[in-house]
Amino acid sequence: MNPVDIIVKKRDGGELSATEISYFIEGFVKGRIPDYQAAAWAMTVYFQGMTDAETTDLTLAMAASGDQLDLHDSLPPNTIIVDKHSSGGVGDKTTLAVGAIVAACGLPVGKMSGRGLSFTGGTIDKLESIQGWSPDLSEAQFRQQLRTVGLVIAGQTAHLAPADKALYALRDVTGTVPSLPLIASSIMSKKLAAGADAIVLDVKCGHGAFMETLDEARALSKLMVAIGQRAGRRVTALITQMEQPLGRAVGHALEVKEAIATLQGQGPTDFQHLVETVAQEMLLLGQRVQTTEQAREQIHQAPVIQPVLSPRRGVVQRIDAREIGLTGVALGGGRQQKTDPIDYRVGIVLAAKVGDTVAPGEMLCTIHAANETSAEMASQRILAAYTLGDQPVAALPIIYDRITVS
Repeated sequence: MNPVDIIVKKRDGGELSATEISYFIEGFVKGRIPDYQAAAWAMTVYFQGMTDAETTDLTLAMAASGDQLDLHDSLPPNTIIVDKHSSGGVGDKTTLAVGAIVAACGLPVGKMSGRGLSFTGGTIDKLESIQGWSPDLSEAQFRQQLRTVGLVIAGQTAHLAPADKALYALRDVTGTVPSLPLIASSIMSKKLAAGADAIVLDVKCGHGAFMETLDEARALSKLMVAIGQRAGRRVTALITQMEQPLGRAVGHALEVKEAIATLQGQGPTDFQHLVETVAQEMLLLGQRVQTTEQAREQIHQAPVIQPVLSPRRGVVQRIDAREIGLTGVALGGGRQQKTDPIDYRVGIVLAAKVGDTVAPGEMLCTIHAANETSAEMASQRILAAYTLGDQPVAALPIIYDRITVS
């Protein structure tokens, strides 16, 4: 097989076979096909395009150019591995919040993320704003964290889809970056090589994204969904607005803080909505739920949120910590028997602590419950756990003592 013949065939509008594409990509990665021939081939693809079948074959050849992970042996049987990818946008810190939510819902998330391109910041760049955090994990470390924690985000290894790295570097200096088949195969090859069974794509559209028009975003989305289907993967693409920055924070450490605030229910409305929507799609593809409504119930706050109000004016003298903990278990947040399921939505948020003065009707705490009956039960137990008095008391110390070797 001759690389020149392959270049000429595509130049003249021919459809390349899977064998021809595989030969060309393998030859380029191994150095048998020089940069100038690869650049010429990329330019023919830029002008002539590719069929869905060609683009899928290109994606598979790039995925097969290096290591291909299979994480199933690190997870419970029949676990569907779901990945998520964003095409990049200003203020896009979605992975930081979505990963935690989906993992908390029982679907393990093992994700290899990248760095920023141009005006978009990458997930790895954002996480590196946390002092001491490193994206460099061995495969053994990656598997261990996925198995024990259920969530791991790491940098892409040099051995994962090396054809993509080499071809992208060449495209970047030859004016062939904005080619739909080359963009789609670049994104999807990394996802397939990383072992994803199903993929949620967040395709940004607008002046703050690489796909500026809705037509461009739709074309890329349809192509990637088609690649996934042909490659035996389930893929859903969401086309999301990027005319203005996502959320309010733009900047690595600021975006990490905003993602954390969003997990605590204090994030910007637009970002919260996107995070919830992406998480719903991941849970659906991972078959953790059957309907969007079930997914929404899992990732939203508890159905009943009820305040517990002070019955009188007074100073909080004591809070029975054990009773508060047992109330949380009774709400469904813990196990009374080892086979009991845990409701991750429920719990108690304290507003008043020992030493605080409260007025009649002022908030003592907030109950997050699955239903009205359990909320009322918890309310009565919590009221009994609070002791109010008239005398001022000091706030409790945090640390009682420090013991060291004499």
